[in-house]
Amino acid sequence: MNDMINDISPVNIWKDGVTQSATKLLLRVIADDLYSQAVFYYELRTAGDDVVTNGNLNLMGTDYTTWNTSANATPGAFTWAADQLNLTLS
Repeated sequence: MNDMINDISPVNIWKDGVTQSATKLLLRVIADDLYSQAVFYYELRTAGDDVVTNGNLNLMGTDYTTWNTSANATPGAFTWAADQLNLTLS
């Protein structure tokens, strides 16, 4: 599965005793039942591609239907994920 990466407005995150600035959002679809839900793995990365934090996001319900029926699902996935994570795409 291919990773998708989009720039975000910088977000400072405390990791291992140091504040790091995440400037990239990586998304990867790790599960999609092609009917009602998808699971995305995400990473917030620094400009040097160091992973600051990561996790999973579950896309379900009307959000899934909107995303799954879109002609180009990639921008919609980033918009949805950024909303879930309280990030601003740049």
